[in-house]
Amino acid sequence: MSELLTFILQHHLFSEARLPSLYSDFRYLKTTNPSAFHANVKAWKTVLADACKAGKVADGSDRLILCIGEDLMSMLYSSDWGRPLALGVVVAEAVDCKSLYPLKQFLSQRESIYHWSYAGVAFNWGLEKIGVKGMTTGGNREIAYGQFVVVKNIEDVALSIIRSISASTRSCLADRIFTPALFASEFAPTLSSTDLEVLLCHLWRDRRECTFDGKTIKLKSPNEQLLMPITEQDTTIADLKYLLRSVQIRIDSLGANIKKYTENAQIAVINQNRGNALAALKSRNVAESILAHQFKALGQIEDVLASIQTAANNMELIQILQKSSAVLSELNKDIGGTETVDRIILCLREETQTLDGVNQILYDGGPVIAEDVIEDELHRLMKVVKCESDFNESLESAPRIAEADRQLSNPLQRTTLEAENRENERQEVHA
Repeated sequence: MSELLTFILQHHLFSEARLPSLYSDFRYLKTTNPSAFHANVKAWKTVLADACKAGKVADGSDRLILCIGEDLMSMLYSSDWGRPLALGVVVAEAVDCKSLYPLKQFLSQRESIYHWSYAGVAFNWGLEKIGVKGMTTGGNREIAYGQFVVVKNIEDVALSIIRSISASTRSCLADRIFTPALFASEFAPTLSSTDLEVLLCHLWRDRRECTFDGKTIKLKSPNEQLLMPITEQDTTIADLKYLLRSVQIRIDSLGANIKKYTENAQIAVINQNRGNALAALKSRNVAESILAHQFKALGQIEDVLASIQTAANNMELIQILQKSSAVLSELNKDIGGTETVDRIILCLREETQTLDGVNQILYDGGPVIAEDVIEDELHRLMKVVKCESDFNESLESAPRIAEADRQLSNPLQRTTLEAENRENERQEVHA
């Protein structure tokens, strides 16, 4: 049993009860039982897409491309149910509903795969009417062999990459430019070269997330609504980044070799093998010399990239300032300059004066209140307030006066008070 067949038999859509129907020639169900027909087609499309994505088809190198041929039929062969007799119908239906796309057509097509054309729909309907297309219940069960792009798989991978790009900060120009190899190493390390070509075509033509000319990839800036074309400067930046990555890989390799030569020299010394020890040390010295040159080259490349990035940032700043200047110029043009503003202010003052004159005419004929009348009213009000205040103070002092009278009514207290008063008077006289 092949690895693909094992994967299919473990899939939830391929239960043991459904296997006889799925492996049978169910083309006739399209007219007799359409729901069962479409359920079987959907099950095959889903399981083939999942198997391709999991790397269970052919050698497993392609995850976005399904290769349909005799090898696939052999891998699908079951000792109980034989070969799937309606696989040709499944492929035809998948191509018709654009779940599968012929590889050559996908790469050469200029319009997006999501482009809808009324003329195309009418053309397909005409082909079905004359029997050229859509006749899946006929007698021909041959399969359209070839390579097909699995649209569901490519959409899943593209969506994952778009989310990864959105989550990272890539405002700098150099951070948004890649060669295909650099793009694959950062975003899609498991894809084959053919998968990568299909993915980049999808991101550029269908998703409009990057510009791709076959050698250079330029991601869309977060501030851009439209894709910008790739320039010679972009290609140079991509080549420098690729060179930088190559030098870094070479440095890592030389570091590992130096470590290995050192270990070999130590082992040779332990074994008292002078010749091997000298050879290992010589190789290590050569590697160290090359490593020093690589570090120097790495520094130079980084300096060049930093200078280019600085110049690119300056260019973006100048462009923004230029656009801002143009916007400000248009606004000032709409305002009309200082003369227009002066004229508007003058007109506003004149209208304000006119309004004041109208108000004076309308309201000056009313009753005139003299200022001395207002002053008399204020004095009367102040007298009333003072009287009220004196009255309140008298009310507050009444209890104290009553208490003093009560004390004076007592003869003993009165005699004491009189004596105290005489003593106080005597002291004042002597003083």
